[in-house]
Amino acid sequence: MVFSRLSKKWFGLQELIQEHTDIKRPHNCLYTAHEIIDTMVDAAALGLLRFSHMEALKQDPGYQTIKDHDTVPDERTLRYLLAKLTEKLRKVNDALLSLKADLDGPRSVWLDFDDSVITVFGNQEGSEVGYNPRYHGRSSYKVKVTFVSGSAELFNADLCGGKTASNGGFLEFLKETLAKIDPRKTVVEGIRIDRGFFDEANFIYLEDEGLQYVCKGKMTGGMKKILDYLNEQTHRSP
Repeated sequence: MVFSRLSKKWFGLQELIQEHTDIKRPHNCLYTAHEIIDTMVDAAALGLLRFSHMEALKQDPGYQTIKDHDTVPDERTLRYLLAKLTEKLRKVNDALLSLKADLDGPRSVWLDFDDSVITVFGNQEGSEVGYNPRYHGRSSYKVKVTFVSGSAELFNADLCGGKTASNGGFLEFLKETLAKIDPRKTVVEGIRIDRGFFDEANFIYLEDEGLQYVCKGKMTGGMKKILDYLNEQTHRSP
């Protein structure tokens, strides 16, 4: 927690939040928007990722001492504000990424793309009943994410309905991600993707853009024949 506080202060996190989240709170509200977001950042740093788990901070005297006040926003307050801030928080994340890129200097990176099923507990707007390996028949979201390989910086994210396939809208998501990158600071050497994104259209686009890529593939009969042929060519005497 001490490291988290020092890191936030050094990056000027509160100032960035205030700059990019111009949410007006009623004059009688106990917490400002940036104070509520700061609480959510602390909760995530402590591994409290669900709103119901964040409530634990209300009973943590050590945390309250560090924060210099004896109250913590409740779950309802956190949910309400987050619903209004989704797009604005993207701007905060982009500002943090830009700051880190300035500190790192010009760099070459690989990007990791993935997706995951997020099960909904209750009725949430935009959720759908789709493929859910753990909770069959439950509504869910499908979230697509991009991380910088090695540093795990969250570079981009998109929330889709649970019926969305892994490859559904992926090419648009890939193009959007690459468009966010300032080539003066960051050069993308290549990307890594799971087998859910195994698609010829994706590969053609990456090759046209001159990007390397690594993609998992299902070992089908046709794939095995191709590998056997390549192995034969590799070991054949000149």
